[in-house]
Amino acid sequence: MNYIKQLGKDSVIYGIGGALSKSVSFFLLPIYTRIFTPAEFGTIEMMMSLVGLLTALLVMGMDSAQSFFYFEQQNKGTQAQKNVITSILQWRVVWGTVVMFIVGAIAPLLNHWFFDDQMTNLHFLFSFSGAFFMTIMAQSAEIFRLLYRPWTYIFINLVNSVLTASIILLAVIYFDQGILGYFVGISIGSLFALFFGWYMAREYLNFKKLQYKNWIKFIKFGAPLLPASLSFYLMSSLDRWFINYHHGSIELGVYAVGAQISLIILLIIETFRKAWWPISMNAMHRDNGQDFFRLIARLYVGTVMVGIMFLAFFSGSIIDLMFPEEYHSAKNIMIILLWQSFFYGFYMIASAGLIKEKKTVLMLYISIIALVVNIVLNAFLVPYYAGIGAAIATVISFFVLVFVSLIFSERLWKVGFQVRLYIFQIIITLITISINYYIFDNIYMQTVSLIIYLFILFYTTINKEEWSYFIKLLLRRGG
Repeated sequence: MNYIKQLGKDSVIYGIGGALSKSVSFFLLPIYTRIFTPAEFGTIEMMMSLVGLLTALLVMGMDSAQSFFYFEQQNKGTQAQKNVITSILQWRVVWGTVVMFIVGAIAPLLNHWFFDDQMTNLHFLFSFSGAFFMTIMAQSAEIFRLLYRPWTYIFINLVNSVLTASIILLAVIYFDQGILGYFVGISIGSLFALFFGWYMAREYLNFKKLQYKNWIKFIKFGAPLLPASLSFYLMSSLDRWFINYHHGSIELGVYAVGAQISLIILLIIETFRKAWWPISMNAMHRDNGQDFFRLIARLYVGTVMVGIMFLAFFSGSIIDLMFPEEYHSAKNIMIILLWQSFFYGFYMIASAGLIKEKKTVLMLYISIIALVVNIVLNAFLVPYYAGIGAAIATVISFFVLVFVSLIFSERLWKVGFQVRLYIFQIIITLITISINYYIFDNIYMQTVSLIIYLFILFYTTINKEEWSYFIKLLLRRGG
């Protein structure tokens, strides 16, 4: 249970830190929707979709490579691990510079295709440079996850969030820079956070020589993840492209709000992901790794189902209270997209065998299958059902991603995931949401249904031995 204690401890810390970091952008969202019209907010969302594509190109799987090879080198000592980090940073700077020149050259084409030539070179300069600075900053923060120092990781990201938000508000409100000010804030804020992050991680820097000898090894591991990351990105953003094409930036702006609010559930999921990744990399090399993965999968599904239930229950009140009336139709989109976040988080667990056996190339093929499903569903659903159709297409494609990954992963490294239990819990959650959202309009009946639902979820998620362990752990800490 040592892994459980470590995961629980880090999850609490990441939860607190994530709440602080995410709350900055979350509570600014009502301000942004009052500063920007739905059309302007849709334009920002479209540009950020392109930034997401650029980010996937810049990262090129090096985040996963750093985690994997860092722990692989732990028996060779700290210096070997430091060499891994420095070498990857040097590669990212070189590769990032090349990519930035290429995307800068094609920026006029992107402006014509996606924005009807309404953007300027400055819009692309600040938005794309922000992506570059963000990825370099993120590597410095990731080091502290690998060192099990979550507070430092959180602090670096919190500095980035606060700086970015402050500069955005200054540029948009005080200097009246509009949409351009939004991207100026991201770029400058990320640049300052980059220097701060690497100052905190300065002992891992060694630029006395270019450490290129391991680049081939890192690229061989990470490169297959690049197409997979691109497919993953497209699955998350093609809905925006289809909406923008068929229904325009106003509809996209409303959809973006629903998508942003649905990311509240990511506070739970990202908390888990940040604590889980270094622990999972370590655990999969242990003899009891399968038992640990099976336990975490069960706890993850049960916990996130409860989070989805409560967010769906309060979705109408959240959106009506926080946003202008023209955004209120986003509540139905929010409820659907909550499931995308769930599948996104479970993908890290479902693909364990692919990572352990270094079959990352299979992740590319699986993500392409899911991407094809995404494109086909968006093409059929978005023209007729707009944002609702896009949300459904996105969720189904993420389900396909997880389901196919689970099949191949189990063949490579048999964990024995309790798939029937997960399906049962998902069905119970869907039924309860439907009853409370569409049938019961009485608060007492809704409360009763929620109590019954919670009892079923807790009973099926945690067994007697685990209840005893958690109670003893709490009593020990309380004492």
